[in-house]
Amino acid sequence: MGTSSSCVGKQGGGFCASRGFPQFVAPNTDHVTYEFDFSASQGEIQLQQGNEGLLSPMGFVLRSSESVRGAPRWKMVKECRSRAADLRLNLSGRFFVNLPEAPRDPSAELMTSPRRGTCIFKVCTRGRPIYESVRTKTFTHTAHTVTSGVFYSLFVEQLPDGLYLSPRLLLVLKSGDEVPLVEDKLGPLRAPLAFYVDFSILDDGGRNTQMDIIFRVLPDASATQSSSSGSIGGPPALSPPGGLRTLRTCLQEYTTYNSQVTVPHIAMGDSELRTLMASGAVYLQNLVVSEVLAPDATPP
Repeated sequence: MGTSSSCVGKQGGGFCASRGFPQFVAPNTDHVTYEFDFSASQGEIQLQQGNEGLLSPMGFVLRSSESVRGAPRWKMVKECRSRAADLRLNLSGRFFVNLPEAPRDPSAELMTSPRRGTCIFKVCTRGRPIYESVRTKTFTHTAHTVTSGVFYSLFVEQLPDGLYLSPRLLLVLKSGDEVPLVEDKLGPLRAPLAFYVDFSILDDGGRNTQMDIIFRVLPDASATQSSSSGSIGGPPALSPPGGLRTLRTCLQEYTTYNSQVTVPHIAMGDSELRTLMASGAVYLQNLVVSEVLAPDATPP
């Protein structure tokens, strides 16, 4: 990995990476079919559907509603070259997550279920859009109601001793119901908090799934936490001054769900972060997609 001594995101909240903070270097460099780097882009992100416009100084902002009652929105990144059963798909990238204030009261009406937690981001493979129609005498209205597929996601849970990061692999069915496959829980942490999330996702042959994920908590956020009078209980400091607290985990599971979809797509869902705190934000900074067809695969 490369290193950088420059400040990252001075215009996006004043957070500065410590000396030696690694730049993002994708582990998948062959057979690349899609690439996004916010620092090298022309102020836009190229999506197949759901492009919401220009980038912020910290990257592409994932839309986040302050209520979980609205219909979810999806941004289709690209269509895959073949069905999942004939494809070795690798995605890697980086998100920046900013939690600049104390969370809402857990009993607040707008918050998601405490058992489920709050979704920070979701990345979907084997995606299949589900549409529903309503017909009147003069018009038929068709809407994209849900994207079913395999989701690689990050949730945050608010517990009495602090915030816990919960990476999860789950299925989203045609009905919109979520089926958890495997998850982990890392913490406790305390807001205010800001961190980078580096991830690598593997969807191999429409069966094997894996997500490697690394969290790097910014030292500025750690210093803020240790001096915050409104923070939840927990360790007095997350990392030494000028250092980064690093957390990492790997999730693996087996599923053939949606492996038969002829033209699956890769998508990103909305964030729910603002149901936890009004000023929370999630930024996509890097995304690299590589696709390798099986020797006997037949492209669609």
